[in-house]
Amino acid sequence: MSKDTTRSTVLFTSIAIITVPLLCCLLLIGQGILAQYEQNTVPPVTSGLRGGVFMIIRLSASADTIDQIWINEDGTATRGSPRTNERLEFYLTLTEQQAIQKIARQWCLAESPFHTVQSQERNYQVGLLCKMEETWWIKQLQVPIKDAPAILTDIIRQVPKPAQR
Repeated sequence: MSKDTTRSTVLFTSIAIITVPLLCCLLLIGQGILAQYEQNTVPPVTSGLRGGVFMIIRLSASADTIDQIWINEDGTATRGSPRTNERLEFYLTLTEQQAIQKIARQWCLAESPFHTVQSQERNYQVGLLCKMEETWWIKQLQVPIKDAPAILTDIIRQVPKPAQR
């Protein structure tokens, strides 16, 4: 082997020995920052509209906790947080199912069913999966607590947070 080839090999090896661990450290730091960011952000209420869920009622949300109710097309509902496994499933009566589906249809078809919510006004965030024939779309509403329909407040009162059982 020539001297130049040996020098090139030593130089390449030295660079690789320094660069690879440095890149690994940067990658780990980047993943940590990304995980911290994801943990401190609240996902949109519409992000859980899948698998038969047609409505999500978010009661509260902060960087630490999210309390919401998922309502399914089959009449089951679940209260809990998308961040934990603490969830409580319950069943809506046929009357409740029909009432909540009627409200969902009305809200899906209405341009803006509620006034603009003021920043200090308490409200529920509602995510809807709207369907009409072969068309579907997602809609997000802010429902002022004082204007919430009776069926919504009845469902919310019906089941406590999983931690309160």
